[in-house]
Amino acid sequence: MRWVNVGILAWRLNACRRKKHDWAIERSDRAPITLKEAVLGARVKAPTPSGPLMLTAPKGSNAGTILRLRGKGVARAGRHGDELVTLKVMLPPQPDRELKEFLSRWTSGAAHDPRKDMPT
Repeated sequence: MRWVNVGILAWRLNACRRKKHDWAIERSDRAPITLKEAVLGARVKAPTPSGPLMLTAPKGSNAGTILRLRGKGVARAGRHGDELVTLKVMLPPQPDRELKEFLSRWTSGAAHDPRKDMPT
């Protein structure tokens, strides 16, 4: 009886681990990109279950943009699903003087209000 209980416990632990692992893979992984890469577009390295690969961040990408990598997700029933990668725009820890000066002079950007559709 002791071996049966250990076997059931091991099966349950394995089932819990598998569910946790599947969730971690199926959720959208993040690919950090610089401000320059987001604005101008770039090829960046992204994590996938089968290892990192290069993807193209389109010009004008925003933080939170989700890119689908077809056939690069978790393998199920003999075929791979799609991997979703969320772009995360990362600024330098200490913005340099050139970036600060550019943003202070940038007048056309002031017309854009990202909070215009938020309820007041």
